[in-house]
Amino acid sequence: LYLKDHEGAAGWMRAARRWMFYATTTPQDARNEGRYDDESTVREKTHELINALPDYMAENHGMVHPSYTSCPIMFLGLEAINHGLHRRAVPKEAFFNREIIYAQLRRMTDRAGYLHPPQGMDWPYLYPDPGCLTHASASVLFGDRRAAYLERLALDTWEKRQTSSGGRLISLETAEHCHDIQDPIFMREHLIVNAAMMSLFHGLCGDGPKPVSARQFESAERGVKQFPHSCFIIHRHRKGQTSFAWRNNIMALPLNKDGIQTIAPASGTLLGSIEVKDKPDSHALVSFDSDLQDDGFGAALVMDRAQGSVRQEVLFASLPSGTTLLAETWTANRAITVKGLDQGFLRIINETFSDMKTNCRGYRRIYTPGNVDRFDGGASSDPDADRIETYAHPDWINIDGRIGIVFSGKGKTIYHNRHFFPTWWAIADDLVLSRLERPGRVSAGSEVAGFHAMIVPGCTPGKTPDLQLLPLRSPKQSAALMAEGYLSVANFANRTRTLSLSASAKHLQAVPVFSGQTHVRDHRLALRLRLHAGAATLRRARMLTEVDGSVEFTAAEAGPIYVRNTGRESARVRVAGENRWKHIQVSDVVSL
Repeated sequence: LYLKDHEGAAGWMRAARRWMFYATTTPQDARNEGRYDDESTVREKTHELINALPDYMAENHGMVHPSYTSCPIMFLGLEAINHGLHRRAVPKEAFFNREIIYAQLRRMTDRAGYLHPPQGMDWPYLYPDPGCLTHASASVLFGDRRAAYLERLALDTWEKRQTSSGGRLISLETAEHCHDIQDPIFMREHLIVNAAMMSLFHGLCGDGPKPVSARQFESAERGVKQFPHSCFIIHRHRKGQTSFAWRNNIMALPLNKDGIQTIAPASGTLLGSIEVKDKPDSHALVSFDSDLQDDGFGAALVMDRAQGSVRQEVLFASLPSGTTLLAETWTANRAITVKGLDQGFLRIINETFSDMKTNCRGYRRIYTPGNVDRFDGGASSDPDADRIETYAHPDWINIDGRIGIVFSGKGKTIYHNRHFFPTWWAIADDLVLSRLERPGRVSAGSEVAGFHAMIVPGCTPGKTPDLQLLPLRSPKQSAALMAEGYLSVANFANRTRTLSLSASAKHLQAVPVFSGQTHVRDHRLALRLRLHAGAATLRRARMLTEVDGSVEFTAAEAGPIYVRNTGRESARVRVAGENRWKHIQVSDVVSL
């Protein structure tokens, strides 16, 4: 464009257009015999040069990376600037697959404009510019009103970040004390050029369409989507977003409405990490299964770790409310010496952005039973500036009045308030819900540790102690959790099984009845359900009941629910919300 009169200009433009096309090609494009233009089919144009996964995500630096996935959209905006300056139209090749890719990213964008990194992030977590040109490009060049909404969110975040730091993109304190993965850190200040690019883009290409409202956006994007080739699931719900990844960085990211400005997208989030003597870590997937629903999912993961010496079994569920459930068990495949095990790791952003009035205030409050600790953020060059607090088996913990967690694990709970950052991604603290520092020798077939957790975004400290998570007793190589009227179960075995599950119902306000058989006797709850090898299921209670006596419920996915008296005396059952009890005589079967 700048050397358009040069004799090589035509050849350079052909090469540029070819690589605009190649930037977003997928394996299915290499087999698409449909016409692309008068000269070639899509297959011929692709020429088996592949740069995106079949589900349109990009993988780089050992992870499926939203930053790299979004690059072709951002580059499209730069191409529009360059061509606009020369009064030329943007080539057709620059649009290839772009709208499809942006549609994936749009659902993954949080309420500050940042992309959700389901397999972690190896760049600074919170770029000063959340990706404004990416959203602007989609808004103007695709006529995307939802992109227009996200662009405004991102611009607002960028402005508040900058004004909070006295006009800088990175605070002076951080720049003086920290080093990121591409030193020197002050080079991040060059990103201010993006503001000029945004202004130039809109000056050349226009303002774009009117944005949708926040309500319209959330209604359109809410729900569950699985990326089978990238190996993650993302659930956008009314309280935030939740993702679960079973390849590359094995992790789950439970976000509240603050997105990654409260919970950092650190690699390995929430799922356990183990250190085995003389056995370096490794990942070998044994099985994975998911139960995808319109507004929730359950997942079962079996992974052999540490050179195959130890097995990790994970049941994970994301409920429609945004609540997440986790059951994780580590079992020795052979005799090993375990040097350490962390379960329930969360990295807590502790930045100071004064213009963000409701978050990033420069401190986090951590609530535990009978105690509140304040942890100030900030950077230091002193390795001894960190503060570490240890909590001995608290029943629950609340993060800054934003996220409530009830959990159980063998280890101690650790909150590491960091100020010294050998490598900086953000000013952030580390919370480990259960840390076994020296568990020692474990014989083959023995359990190293089990862990259960329920994570509720938007939960206050006052309500956290009342959260009810019910782990059910289940056979080996299985797990079952019950909460909020949902049952999530995983069969980790390599064969189909009928699982017998049981738990005490004494503290349940109401007894849930699920599809299958539910047996209530002497304040004990028992269920039987059949699951295929490696399968996961997430089931919503068909009905909530109160029971006086011994009964068995039988329910299909739909239709009537039958209840049979299994005791020697008459029983009574009342459906929750109704005032009338049903009396059931010995051996009787009635329909509810």
